[in-house]
Amino acid sequence: MPNNQYWSGAARLRCGTAREDITHRILRKNGAVDGLRHKNPRNPADNAGNSTERSIGIFDTFANEGSRNAHLTGEIAKALGARANELLAVPPQIEKVEVLASTPLKG
Repeated sequence: MPNNQYWSGAARLRCGTAREDITHRILRKNGAVDGLRHKNPRNPADNAGNSTERSIGIFDTFANEGSRNAHLTGEIAKALGARANELLAVPPQIEKVEVLASTPLKG
């Protein structure tokens, strides 16, 4: 495999009625804004955003498959999983994705 190949995890969360704010807070607390993301140097980029009013898309990239697997079973996944029945309208859709092309962010 080339050195610049990345692995990714993609998830779609469908929030339950009136649960969007709580789900957003969990993602921000445990994700990129102020928490576990900074303790996990294995993933060079993570992104989360609304694709519709109650649907959240998450796309993270990793340097190798082991790091991706560790993340998908790590603290952020556990934090959301512990409250999935309360927060989500349906079980999350999580896929492992191989990144075919990427462009680094320019500062």
